[in-house]
Parts: sequence; C-alpha cells; structure tokens
Amino acid sequence: MTRTLGTGVSSKVKLAFDANNKQYAIKVMDRSNPSNNRKALELVETEVDVMKNLSHPNIVNLVEYNRDGVWEKGSGQKINAAYIVLELVKGGELFDFVATTGEFHETVCRFYFKQILSALHYIHSNGIAHRDLKPENILLDENFNVKIADFGFAAPIEGRDGSGMLKTKLGTESYMAPEIHQRQPYQGHVVDLFAAAIILFIMYSGHPPFQRASPQDQHFKLLAMNRADLFWKAHSRNKAAGFYTEEFKDLITNMLQLIPTHRLSLADVVGHPWMQGAIASESDVQQEFANRYARIKQQADAEQEQKAAQKAARANRTGAVHRSGNVTYMSAAEGEEETKEDYVVRSMDEFDKTGINKVTQFFTTYAPNDIFADIHEFADKMDAQVTVNPKKWKMDFVLHQAENKDPNGELVEHALATQIGVKLLKVDEKKTCVEFNLKGGSRVLFLKEYMRIAAHLKDMNDTTL
Repeated sequence: MTRTLGTGVSSKVKLAFDANNKQYAIKVMDRSNPSNNRKALELVETEVDVMKNLSHPNIVNLVEYNRDGVWEKGSGQKINAAYIVLELVKGGELFDFVATTGEFHETVCRFYFKQILSALHYIHSNGIAHRDLKPENILLDENFNVKIADFGFAAPIEGRDGSGMLKTKLGTESYMAPEIHQRQPYQGHVVDLFAAAIILFIMYSGHPPFQRASPQDQHFKLLAMNRADLFWKAHSRNKAAGFYTEEFKDLITNMLQLIPTHRLSLADVVGHPWMQGAIASESDVQQEFANRYARIKQQADAEQEQKAAQKAARANRTGAVHRSGNVTYMSAAEGEEETKEDYVVRSMDEFDKTGINKVTQFFTTYAPNDIFADIHEFADKMDAQVTVNPKKWKMDFVLHQAENKDPNGELVEHALATQIGVKLLKVDEKKTCVEFNLKGGSRVLFLKEYMRIAAHLKDMNDTTL
C-alpha cells in the first residue's frame, strides 16, 4: 500500500498494487482503534455483503475482503485490520468537476443520469437500497463513466422486519428525503430516487436545489407548498433566459415532492419526456472532460509568466531548500545565521502520476515552508483549528460556516463544518503537488473553501504536471 486516497470516520482508503503492479483501492479499518467499535465493523461487513452480490458496469467492483488482516504501516508497525479491496476508480468524483469547472451541458447530464438510473434499477432489482447516494459517492472511471460507491448504509428494500419500510435516520443530510428528516418510516428505493434528483439538479445547475429537504428550508418549502413556480423563479435569477427547460423543471419538481407517494417512480422517470431528449455519446463525454482539463491547463500556463516576477521577489526572503530523496530540509531565512535548531526535517511522499485525477490540487515550484506558511495564514484568518504533522508535509484544519439568515429571519444557510487535509507530494526535484482532501464534514463547504484557498494561493500555482 502507498498513499492515502481518502479518509472516513472509521477507515482510510489507500492506493495499493498487486504482484503484477495492478492498482487497487483498499479501505482499511484499524481494529485496534477503540473508536472503531462493533457498529463500525458492522458497516464494513454490510458493504461487503451487499457488494459481493452485485456486478454492474456502473458500480464499483469488490475484489476481496478480510476481516482479520494485518496492516503494516510505513513505520513498520503492524496492526490488526479489516480491509476491503476494491477496483481503483481513477476519474475522480463527479461533484468535484461540477464544483470547480461548472455545470454540465444538458446532453451530458442525461448521459450521467441514465447511468445512475441504470445502476439504481439494478441495485433495487436485487432487493437493495443504497441510502447514501450523493455526488461524493458518484465516481468516474478513466473513461468518465459513472461508478457508484460506498454501500456501508445499504439495507434490504423489504426492511429489517419485512414490512417494506426502513426506520433508521442515516445518510447525508443535504441528500436526505423529507420523511427521513421527519423520522418517519420510509421506503429505501424511494429515498434513493429523491437523492438522484438532487444530483441531477446539481449536474445541470452547478449548485444544490436547497440546503435541506425540510419545509423550513427557504427553497424546499416552495416545493412543499406547491409553489414550484416560485422555486424555479428563485433559481433562475442568475441564469440566462430559458436556462431551465419546461421538461427539466417538470421532472425535478415531480421527483422532489414532499409526499413520497406524489413522486415519480423509477419507471416514470425513465419514461419522462426530458429523458427522451438528445444524449451525449461516450466520445462526446470524453471530449468534454478533455476540454475542461485543457481549459484548466491553458489558464495555468497563461498565468505562469505573470507570476515569475512575484515568485522571484518571494524567493529573496525565503531560505534555501535542500532535497535528499523524499526528505526536505528547510534552512533559516537568508541573511540569518543557521543553527542545528533552524532545520526542520519533514518527509514528503511521492506524487503518483498514474493515480486518481483530482481537481482539488495544484502544482508549484515554491518551497514547502512557503506553501505551509501561506496555508497557515489563510487558516488563521478563518479562525480554523490547525494541526501540523511534525514529521511529514501534512496539515489538517477545521473550518466552520455559521448559520445565516436573511433580513426577514429566514434561514439561508445552515451551520456547517468541514475538516480539510493538506499534503505536499514530490513530483520531481523542482515541482511539488499541493493536494487538498476532505477528511470529514460537509463536502459542499470543503469545495467552497478550497476555491477560496486556491485563490489565496494563486501565485503559487505556477506550473503544471
């Protein structure tokens, strides 16, 4: 196993290779950690029990599971661990692309929504409800096809008691159906479709339809009151005329009804007029992402010359950088006498050029201490709780968004929190990758804050891979 791809509440996802150098993603849970209790292990085993019986082109494939494995860390320490070996999905997360490069064209939305519906139909036909469908669990493979992941909250559609109803409140609040928020019994396949409608809206619009599917939410209450006209009027304010087609509005309105029995079934959705429109081909989608990557690279390349002078000025105040293998030594600032205590020694992991595509990263030729100093400065301004790893070029910080109300006392934004992990990865002797990861909390807030941090560090984004 090599670098960490992601971190969850009870487990880490690591990049791994087999004897033939084939890559996999391994979800590892440290069983010696007291916080990883029986319930956490049950979630892992639920995921395995579900995935071992599923095989679909738009679902992440399970390769292997071991409840009683041994995990040897980089330090040589061996710990008892449960692990799941999964196929490696390299294209990244759907939501990241929408959040950083904008909404998709209607034809691309249909392409992805049809793949999501195909996977849901297969899952539901096998008697399973996912119950945690959200953009973070919609991954893209190397050809940018959908792969649905994370079945830890999955449950039988028939319910634990055979009644056809589920009762546990779980999932991610922004994508929960109103009956879950109201702690009412619910049907698993129905709430999966509700979450799918939110995902479609995000792909099409570039933002969520509401903060929370509750009659108290300023946007969802309009749907709950049968005032869809006002709902769409509110969302159309900053859009071009005709941005939302009548067929799209009808589909979303009828998928997001307050009362579950008033919503469209999966068959209704598939047969809806909006679904019969033009759809992008696989080659169209691949070209779309190639264009998005090209625009990002072109913008980065265009900015490099402008930043050269600023970088030179900054270099005059920074210390020397000495690299030996994967260890970086930072010396005292220029003009200061160096002592043994002035040297900070931190190791830097290698950047994997064959790994997962990430849009929450950039490349720089700046010194690691400058990068960390600027990120720390940003975090301090935001009153974040910062933790710096003393041995590696890694940093975590927690950011909070306060509850926000409009002048009439209406709730506009819910209070949110997000934990952001930052790590530096060595590309070569001159280049460093600065990678940002969500370690906990709100993904919406994470991406919002990443964009602010990236803007703060724009001078450092001075090179490309």
